[in-house]
Amino acid sequence: MAVDPSLYCGYCYYCKRGRGNQCENWNAIGVSVTGGAASSCPRRWPTCQAAGSLAAKNAALIEPLSARSAASTCCSEHGRQLLIYGSGTMGLMMMELAKRAGAGTVSMVDLNPDRLETAKRLGCSAAVTNADELDAPRGWDIVIDCTGAEAAIRDVSPGRRGGTYLQFGVSAYDARVAIEPYEIYRREITITARWRCCTASTGPVHCWPVESSTRRSSSATGSR
Repeated sequence: MAVDPSLYCGYCYYCKRGRGNQCENWNAIGVSVTGGAASSCPRRWPTCQAAGSLAAKNAALIEPLSARSAASTCCSEHGRQLLIYGSGTMGLMMMELAKRAGAGTVSMVDLNPDRLETAKRLGCSAAVTNADELDAPRGWDIVIDCTGAEAAIRDVSPGRRGGTYLQFGVSAYDARVAIEPYEIYRREITITARWRCCTASTGPVHCWPVESSTRRSSSATGSR
């Protein structure tokens, strides 16, 4: 059994519109409410999902796979070229989901060579420590940050004209990044974000390729 740790009130403006992830009274076990490390914890049945035959180490990735909705939204058109900052667990999941959603190419940027090797092994189009190392004169259709690091977020420049920048990495509360509104206007860049949104899967998602990425390693990019 996999559990959504979020505690939605069910009656606020957003809950009534099916946007529980924006609940005005949101709480979460292990975040704002104790119990995440307890041997047992009561949960309401609607927040539980049957894990089927998945091994426990794979079932533990079901909640992070809420990234599925973000990848599907970005890759609504097949063949798009993606650039992802951060090849930690979430970055690798985003890569896998983007490929399944129809992305044409998925390039990864990270400062940690071990993580880049994992990204290569899992089939990314390119794995580099700096986007400038890639040959993309017109940039990418979609740039996704999975690090939350200010240095990475600040670099919206790889985006193609008419492209999309998705903020998915979680930053510190006091993080601040300067942007250039004129460039966003001139190049018609869409800036969007996606917080956790646990939706029912539309098909099987095999978690086994990202198991090795769950091993924690240090990274200057701060990728999750």
